[in-house]
Amino acid sequence: ASPCQQGDTTQTEQCSEPYLPEDIWHHIHSLMPLKDAARAACVSQSFLSSWRCRSNLVLSRESFGLGQGDKETARDFRRKIDHILRNHSGTGVRKLNLWLVPNYNAKNCGYVDKWLEKAVTPGIEELTLSMPINNKSKYEFPCTVLSNGRGDSLRCLCLTNCSFHPIALLGCLRSLTKLELFMVRIPGDELCCLLSSSSALEWLSLRYCSKVNCLKIPCHLQHLRHVKVEDCSMRMIESKAPNLSSFQFKGDLKVQVSLGKALQVKSLYMRSTVFGCDTRAELASSMPSREVVNSPIVSSKLTDLKSMIICLGEMAFCLSFDCQSMFSILGASLTLETFISRVSDELMQHALVFGDPSRSWMLDMSGGGVSPLNKSLIKLACHILRAWLI
Repeated sequence: ASPCQQGDTTQTEQCSEPYLPEDIWHHIHSLMPLKDAARAACVSQSFLSSWRCRSNLVLSRESFGLGQGDKETARDFRRKIDHILRNHSGTGVRKLNLWLVPNYNAKNCGYVDKWLEKAVTPGIEELTLSMPINNKSKYEFPCTVLSNGRGDSLRCLCLTNCSFHPIALLGCLRSLTKLELFMVRIPGDELCCLLSSSSALEWLSLRYCSKVNCLKIPCHLQHLRHVKVEDCSMRMIESKAPNLSSFQFKGDLKVQVSLGKALQVKSLYMRSTVFGCDTRAELASSMPSREVVNSPIVSSKLTDLKSMIICLGEMAFCLSFDCQSMFSILGASLTLETFISRVSDELMQHALVFGDPSRSWMLDMSGGGVSPLNKSLIKLACHILRAWLI
């Protein structure tokens, strides 16, 4: 604001604001943290107008200036959010992040529905709803808030600890580029239907989604680049997305993985505590100029794969690691530059490093507790890698 304009000694000092176009005031106000923006709205008519149509709503303990040690009750937290949204015009929200406090309970879930109904309007681009992970109440995300055109502009959807039944949203999320689900109860068939109707999707992350036992990614998701699956109860992952460049998997169940004709994969990360090598990335071994172990499980090449990391837990490596499954993966990776296979730190005793200086190959392995058969397979893998690099 401009300096105070002073009149004569008989008049009260007054402060006036400089003239700026309304959109500039809104932009300045949108850059402020929520707490500062609220204070500014109390002393400035221009900022008050901007506050009522604020486009960036991040409602969390941190945005209210509360530390982890603050004993903020769910009731007080609810009152703050209620007050903010009650004074909001209900239009112009592009980003809504709602992170509820840990002691939020089922009695307050009705308020969440009301807040979403108020803030999710046409033009919204990012929606994050995080229910407390220690909350045993089974909140169901109201898909109706994204229907009737309100989800057409949505680009990012992140949900935590809720039920999600997106059948009603088929065709409503045509602009969605990022989908993150954490501890979300969503049936696998409904997830597949949602993916099929989200042709703009670029990023998919599924973590601790126990109801998803099968993930099928259709071939028309040509923009999909990144897929992350962590600790879901899956038996099969099948991707036909042609331009996938990064695939991450972490889990403790045997799972069959097929990346189809994903020729652009540059990063492959797989970590499992029970690696019975039903986790077979069906990555093919067609190598015209090299002779490799033939494997019937392969189906396509990974011509652009640059880096691969395989992490194995202690019991997985000792009891069930099948090195033969690794051969076909390596054989399919014609441009692989870095390969790291890690065993748990407790078992790691030495590393074998081989290959020319332009390529870094490392196989971390343990001596103790490994069966004689697997020791032989490990040595065989080393010989194959050496020969492959010549």
